Amino acid sequence: KAAPTPGAPPSLRLQFTDRRAPPWCGPDRLMATRHSVQCWVWCPVDSSRDFVHPADVPFGDTAAAKAAFLERMRGPRLARISPAMMLPMTGDLKTIAEKGALRQVPSWMVLPWSEGLLILDELEQVQGQLGHLQAGWYDDELRGILLKEQRRVTSAQYTEKRLNIASTGPKSTYRRMTTAAYDKSDIVGGESTGAVFKMREIIGYMPPWEAFHDEKCGFYQDFYQVRWDYPFSEVDYAAVENGSTDEKGATWEPDECLPDHMDPLRLEAKKNWVKAHQKVQERNQGVKRKPVAPPHGAPADASRAPGDVVVKKERPDEVPVPPAKMAKRGRDGSPLVPGLLHSRIGHDFAPESVEQASLRCGWPKRAEDYPPGFDVASPPGFCQDTCDCMDEGRPQKPEEVRKAWLEEARRDAAALGAIEMFSAQTGFVARCGQPFQPFCFFKSRKGTFTDQKHAKAAAE
Repeated sequence: KAAPTPGAPPSLRLQFTDRRAPPWCGPDRLMATRHSVQCWVWCPVDSSRDFVHPADVPFGDTAAAKAAFLERMRGPRLARISPAMMLPMTGDLKTIAEKGALRQVPSWMVLPWSEGLLILDELEQVQGQLGHLQAGWYDDELRGILLKEQRRVTSAQYTEKRLNIASTGPKSTYRRMTTAAYDKSDIVGGESTGAVFKMREIIGYMPPWEAFHDEKCGFYQDFYQVRWDYPFSEVDYAAVENGSTDEKGATWEPDECLPDHMDPLRLEAKKNWVKAHQKVQERNQGVKRKPVAPPHGAPADASRAPGDVVVKKERPDEVPVPPAKMAKRGRDGSPLVPGLLHSRIGHDFAPESVEQASLRCGWPKRAEDYPPGFDVASPPGFCQDTCDCMDEGRPQKPEEVRKAWLEEARRDAAALGAIEMFSAQTGFVARCGQPFQPFCFFKSRKGTFTDQKHAKAAAE
């Protein structure tokens, strides 16, 4: 137990181990301690690195983007939450007590207690599942807190109460009040210009505590499933880092990427999400959700105290997909070609002959012609029926081998005169072929040399 001298400023870091107020606290400070509230505070997963807010999307930073998307250093692999007590003080800085220490943090580093429980609940439900960023810091201490607070507000209830509060990027200190100055009827069609692309509609919503661990998102913001306008509505973005796997021509976009006048569409997507989850909850009345595993060393029946109400799952448990049935022989009945890296995996490789179909006819010209996970390069976009750029066997056209805009009569005559003058030096050079024709070159005559006096002196 350690305390500073009396009269120390409130921002001074204090260390104490019991729940009693430190001896230097006056009546006002004692009242603040009694009225403190539970909260969560954001912390870096690696204490040796600087804190990066989990809602920060790396725009224009190549190194940060590579770490976030290629090395998957985002979401629960970048930031974690820690339980704390917040003193009732106003201002941009909040005074919190965390593990027996008082410190001041910016207000955007503090999360409401119920919202932090929703994060823990999501991490518990997706443990070990593919398509989700796993949290190595979710330990028995946090699992024990979630076990005691299972009867708190559900995800749909929390979203419904905070429809007008958006979790967004750093420009609005990570929280933003949606505006009522716009109406859905005021939204008119736009045009794609520069880095702004035309969208058709918003078809889905994902709250920040779910987007936090989802591989298609990975940032603590409200995410919206946006369907783009034609021709991008015909592209399958499933293989893109934020592409939708269940809707063609749609991607998941963070809140800060949508302009403010899209707030009516945001609210509509949130309300639809809340209604859908409430219907699922009513339909699954009596169906138990995945129980929270008790902390290590706790009795097996510690997951539910006497009199506790069973919490319903807001969405049905996902049915595991059965493994794909593996073939033992190829389509023609021959044995499979063994793989180079995995000997237990074979391949059915039967290339079709070029004579069976023309290259131009078989070239993909629509989004449906591309295999799953691949799409057209835009620009230039899809090929037309008259395109022949992919056919390397066709003869080249005259306009493809000549550059008429570069031809100049005086320069051509001077170049031809220089070649003729050089060709006339038959004492040491011989010309093969004619100028401006294929295989026209010059070679030196063997055994015929000019004055070699200086060259020999240099060599010696």
